Amino acid sequence: MPTPLPDRRQFALAAAAAALGSRAAAVPDDHAAKARRSVRLVPPGNLDCADEVAFSADAAVVAVFQSDDTVTVFETATGKHLNTLAGPGFEDPYLFAAADGGRAVVAWGGRKGACVAWDVKTGKARTLFEKAFGGDRPERDARGAVSADGKRVATLHDGGGCPTLVRVWDAGTGKQLWELNYAGGQSDVYGLAFSPDGKRLAAGTQDRAVTVYDADTGKPAAELRGDGRGAVRAVGWSADGKRLLALHDGPTARAAVWDVATGKPAGEVTGLPKSLPLGPVLSPDGTRVAAVTTDRGLAVWDVPSEEPLTVPVVVAGRRGLAWSADGKALLFLREYSEVHELLTFHVEDVRRKK
Repeated sequence: MPTPLPDRRQFALAAAAAALGSRAAAVPDDHAAKARRSVRLVPPGNLDCADEVAFSADAAVVAVFQSDDTVTVFETATGKHLNTLAGPGFEDPYLFAAADGGRAVVAWGGRKGACVAWDVKTGKARTLFEKAFGGDRPERDARGAVSADGKRVATLHDGGGCPTLVRVWDAGTGKQLWELNYAGGQSDVYGLAFSPDGKRLAAGTQDRAVTVYDADTGKPAAELRGDGRGAVRAVGWSADGKRLLALHDGPTARAAVWDVATGKPAGEVTGLPKSLPLGPVLSPDGTRVAAVTTDRGLAVWDVPSEEPLTVPVVVAGRRGLAWSADGKALLFLREYSEVHELLTFHVEDVRRKK
């Protein structure tokens, strides 16, 4: 992580604290930030700890999987509570996603490997598929993916001691479309992500490559592999599906961005810390990367670059991070003192002074 500038700006959330009342004002640190907007997320009834957070693809809706086994859903622009959904009956889902423009929420987990989808408007839930895993146990950190339209679900499983087995399901019928034990079970898969149109599935792997598959058939469509990089721990697409981000492991992590059509690198962000509590997330146009680093700094990098474009913004209680649909702002969900607060940071507001 680059050392913050000595004149790094510290912005108090005085207005937000006043709006949130005494609980917010009692937070012991300064949470330096310059937020254009602060929205408190308040559902009817109890507000519990956020175990998982998921934004819709356009960041218009955010869903919160609470520790009391309920799911609360909100509009991000206004904080309007859309619904509270009865939980699926399992804790710590392996997969949690908001799909179909925020009109649906999907969770997968539990001992039976159940995948449940809710209609946010009606609150009704249906089980997409259910499978007793036994030795086919999903690893806690080996997550799956849901296509933006909610029609496809990818799950990652233990393929013989390691998370190598990928399965793709039709969410409408609940039928498995295909499965693949990557590299014959000899190389872990660490990240999965559907392209925005749902037609391709990217898999980041232990052998330092990203393989892109046809989401309907499972046939490999492309392999993106750089020289001298570590395992790919996370993957993510730009909004137009033309660029793909791969987070490579190592003493210092690096985020490689690829042009998917040509198979050539579009740029790289280097010098990232090995541990990133949130992110990295690729901007809608694929030209910037945002992440929250271990020192709680929210920062943005141009692609390519070594130094952050922005002054790292220190915000505690981190739970979720997403780009706005226009790529001009970042939405940051934090939690403290039983408060869920959604902050909006415009990149230009925290740009480094030249």
